Amino acid sequence: KNLIIVLRPQGADMTNYYNNFSANLANGDLVWAINDDASVSTQHFDKKVHKVYRDFQEKNHHKMMYIQCMDVTHAKNNLYKEIGTCFPILSKEAINALGSFFPSQIEWWGADAALFKIFLKLKQDYNFDCIAECFDVWLEHSTHTAETLDAVNERARLVSKNFHLEPVEFDHYSSRMACYILE
Repeated sequence: KNLIIVLRPQGADMTNYYNNFSANLANGDLVWAINDDASVSTQHFDKKVHKVYRDFQEKNHHKMMYIQCMDVTHAKNNLYKEIGTCFPILSKEAINALGSFFPSQIEWWGADAALFKIFLKLKQDYNFDCIAECFDVWLEHSTHTAETLDAVNERARLVSKNFHLEPVEFDHYSSRMACYILE
């Protein structure tokens, strides 16, 4: 009832074929883009995430939200401050406002960082802080071990045509989200 598992044959466009497709099937308040190469290492993570969700709503009086947990990949060298988490959690309202979970222009790697930068721009341009931190929830990322990283990097290079958004695309997404909040 609360969990949907989507199994599809491998496609060339991870962002749209897996993450955005699955997010559109979801009907819960929160959607977590977590892949089969990640595992949550925090006990009772669900209670911690829901507490962050409830507290954020009470403080901000809206449900437009990006929840940032910690993952071993972006926590290295404090990258999470600039590019967010590899595996973000979005409110369904955020997905509806964006029109998808991740920006559809990015096929694979880079979609997570672009998404975080959209939320940063929403704060910068419209003063809407929609990023909630849940740093006591940690994810392990198995493909970022020495044995598998080269193969994953090579596949990402072959699949990804675009790793970032243009400034006008950031403006488009952040303005859509601001309008959604103001409605």
